[in-house]
Amino acid sequence: NKKFYDPRVWIRKAEESMVARVMVSCEKLSSKGQYDVKEEDDAAPQLGTPKVVASPVVLVAAGAIVGSAATMLMKVLIK
Repeated sequence: NKKFYDPRVWIRKAEESMVARVMVSCEKLSSKGQYDVKEEDDAAPQLGTPKVVASPVVLVAAGAIVGSAATMLMKVLIK
């Protein structure tokens, strides 16, 4: 049976469980139904601005340089 081993089914069940848990938490905090969605508000998938991340090539090169420097420092300190 495909539904038994398909991870999408598990993810959907986890989402449903999380929705139920958030609703319980909202009820306990007396905040259920307090947020009014306005039509003019732009919905965003995330809060804040996207972070600027360095290229993976630059990160690997920096890691190699730092690793080499640490190795040389350890060799000097051991002697």
